[in-house]
Amino acid sequence: MAKKILKIFGCIILVIALIIIGFATFILLGKDSTMKQPIGDINLSNVEDGVYTGSYNGFRFSDAVEVIVKNHEITDIKVIKPQLFAKESVYQELTEKVKEQQSLDVDAVTGATADTKAFLKAVENAIKNK
Repeated sequence: MAKKILKIFGCIILVIALIIIGFATFILLGKDSTMKQPIGDINLSNVEDGVYTGSYNGFRFSDAVEVIVKNHEITDIKVIKPQLFAKESVYQELTEKVKEQQSLDVDAVTGATADTKAFLKAVENAIKNK
């Protein structure tokens, strides 16, 4: 009887461990490649007024955005497909930084470096693929 209980307990622990490992793998999937993504400079002088859509696919770190340009300035960025587990405050902070500086050369949000890179790459892709 004790062996049977021990065996069941061992199986439960194994299943829990596999779930944790699977979840951790999913959470980190794409992080390295996203962190290595170079963020290019954008030249807004030849970008006409309009709404430009861009995306970045980095598994969990994937974003799709709409970038609104008026008078050769980014006036707003709307996230149309957010990353899994990303905080709205990260998007708000990054949008404000990009609008203020009119550049993608902005500091990463503390604790959200990969999220920052994915967002900025989606914005870059929107502007460059106009």
